[in-house]
Amino acid sequence: MTYKKLQKEFEKKVANLQKECKHARLSPWMEKWWAIGHSTGNYVKVCKTCNLEILWKGTESYCPNCKETFNAHYIECTKCKVELERRFVEKNRVTGEKKIL
Repeated sequence: MTYKKLQKEFEKKVANLQKECKHARLSPWMEKWWAIGHSTGNYVKVCKTCNLEILWKGTESYCPNCKETFNAHYIECTKCKVELERRFVEKNRVTGEKKIL
């Protein structure tokens, strides 16, 4: 067994886990960094089971359904019309909380 074989086996198992996962448990919004101390300016929610980035907000939003990015000012993806966290957005409008989505 070599490092390369172990790495390929691990990547295959992670890909299968992410494909089969229901993504039922999500992390809170977290700042995404491309390197230590270097923020991308975006925020993500990650599945706690398979570690896949499910939701992505910032200057652009990420649609987990069609894998497209769209302007963050819209609540839903303009391509496939998947609603992203509408209850969260509406709650913040009512309470007046200022949170980055």
